[in-house]
Amino acid sequence: MVETQNGSNIVENIEDYLRAKDWKYTFEAMEGSESGYSWMKTKDMMIDPLSAVTHPEQFKIVILDYAQGPGAEAFGNKAGWTKVGDYAFSPVYRTLPDLPLHEAIYMMYDPREAPDMESLIGKHQLYCHRDIFEEELPLLANTLSTLKAFLYLGNTYDFVFLAQDQTMAEMKSSEAFLSLPERAREQVCKRRDRMWQQIGPEVGPDLCINEGCEHKRLQLTPRCFIHQMQMQGK
Repeated sequence: MVETQNGSNIVENIEDYLRAKDWKYTFEAMEGSESGYSWMKTKDMMIDPLSAVTHPEQFKIVILDYAQGPGAEAFGNKAGWTKVGDYAFSPVYRTLPDLPLHEAIYMMYDPREAPDMESLIGKHQLYCHRDIFEEELPLLANTLSTLKAFLYLGNTYDFVFLAQDQTMAEMKSSEAFLSLPERAREQVCKRRDRMWQQIGPEVGPDLCINEGCEHKRLQLTPRCFIHQMQMQGK
């Protein structure tokens, strides 16, 4: 029997460990609301709010930053896009486009609700740097309210998402959000299975060097598989 790293559960065999029966998901985020906009800042990169909310009938995307460079450099020369200062404005979309946004900080808005966005955006601070501080989030919410933006999303050092209060509520009640624990568990299981394929099985003949452990050691380490994974923080 082997106690897991977090001490919350005990697994008796490799099968239970590979199924992550010792593992528990905890969602941690910094959240708040200001001027009708809610924000969420988290390190959980599995959130996909764009697939979880109802978009405006038509919308534009503004790339503020891409891979730590101006959005205009990365997207401004694409067909249908326009440059406004350091930012790149998309054409009008009615469905989500297939864009490489995994390294982007961007904003979405309805051009019918905010027809003057291109002329106004340069007058406001949009905090499009890679690490938004806690005290900047309510300021950003105020700016989004002034600009009448639909949402703001940053794939930075943390995942940062701001949207109108009702849109945030929709996202948090969506299947995409509620399924986070199960999807995270699947990732843990896949990672553990890969490691088992790489360093297993427990061939012995000596036992694991951890006190009281009755499992045999791995071929390349004096520990059993579970204790080796714990040592590596897996």
